[in-house]
Amino acid sequence: MILDTLDQSKKYNGLHPLFSKAFEFLHKTNFEELELGKHELVKDQLFAIFMEYDTKESTDGTLEAHKKFIDIQAVIAGQEIMEVSKLGMHATTKPYNPENDLEFFEGEGQTKLLVDEGQFAVFFPEDVHKPNIKVNHPQKVKKVVMKVLVDC
Repeated sequence: MILDTLDQSKKYNGLHPLFSKAFEFLHKTNFEELELGKHELVKDQLFAIFMEYDTKESTDGTLEAHKKFIDIQAVIAGQEIMEVSKLGMHATTKPYNPENDLEFFEGEGQTKLLVDEGQFAVFFPEDVHKPNIKVNHPQKVKKVVMKVLVDC
C-alpha cells in the first residue's frame, strides 16, 4: 500500500511498467471535461474508472481485494477514508470472482487512511481495502481508479 500526493507520483514509476502511463493520465487529464465511466488506455492492461459518489459510513462499505489488477485510487475532488489491511486478516464473505477480479471480506480495515484531494493510494493484491468512507459527514467525491494489470 502506498499513500502520497500526485505531485510525488514520479518516484513510483519504476515499481511497474505501466505506472508512468497511469500517472501521466492523472496529471494530464482535464477531469472537468472527462465523462464518468471506464476509459481504456492500454487494451486489457490499463484503464481508468472516473466516478462521482457520496461517501458513506464504514458499516455500509465492504472490504475488497483484487488478484489481477493493482488499484491506484486518486481523489480528484473531496476527501474520504480508505481502510486497509493485509490479505489473510479477514474472513472471506464472497469468494474471488475472476470475471470482475473481486473478493469480499468481513469487518473493517486495520488502518484508516485520510485521502485528500490531490492524493492517491495504491493497493496491491495483498492489500484488502475499503474505500468511499466518510470523513466527518457524507460528501461528494470525484475519484479516478486506475486499474493496472499485475502481470504485463
